[in-house]
Amino acid sequence: MFNLEQNVMKYVRPQKLKIITLVLFATGAFGSIVGLGIPGNEPIIMMSFMGVINIVLGGFFGMVLLTQKPKSEQRRKKYGK
Repeated sequence: MFNLEQNVMKYVRPQKLKIITLVLFATGAFGSIVGLGIPGNEPIIMMSFMGVINIVLGGFFGMVLLTQKPKSEQRRKKYGK
């Protein structure tokens, strides 16, 4: 169904992917906790949905980080030989 051998996405540095993944997981957890209601507050369902969306996006970027092939060390192609 999916052809995983082709590079569909542009190469992204692993450090950048780690930061994006951590930020999305942290904001998703915070949004879910606040949305479900800190004791004494009324639950805000939209905040919970946004938290879940951030957690899913964090999972997607984590999958990209884990499945991305390393960048080729060869920068130039040698022609004529």
